[in-house]
Amino acid sequence: METINLPSFIVYGLSVRTNNVSEIQQNGGAIGRLWQEFYANIAPHLNNNSKLYGVYTDYESDHAGDYSVLASTDDPALHAKLADDANIDVKQHTVAAGRYVVFRGMGPMPQAVIELWAQVWQFFTDDNCPYTRIYTSDFEFYKSDTEVEIYMAIAE
Repeated sequence: METINLPSFIVYGLSVRTNNVSEIQQNGGAIGRLWQEFYANIAPHLNNNSKLYGVYTDYESDHAGDYSVLASTDDPALHAKLADDANIDVKQHTVAAGRYVVFRGMGPMPQAVIELWAQVWQFFTDDNCPYTRIYTSDFEFYKSDTEVEIYMAIAE
């Protein structure tokens, strides 16, 4: 784990609004269905250099409130490629610049990212956690089929 400062960057993808209670109670949750739709409708249009991100943003309050999730890529040509498809609503989002704590995990997906999120939750709920989340933009960066990083926005 490390902390880094990142510039803002733009992603393009599909979005859903949800909360942690719904994700735990629903069969598979909205996030799982979002990624299924992304892989069915967006992924075939990507190239080998496209980066994949799961972006968590537009927080209502904190981890207990609603938030938006984007299954996304950094490929700016995506919107143009899908402009004529009325069934695919590609959103553009700017991930906030700032300071982030980075967590890294490896293994088969989605289990590796699920286990990494458990580490993130444990870290931030610890009474001795040295950082304060700011709920601007948090994101998963899928480095490969077996490697993921989770970036959590923190106060400067």
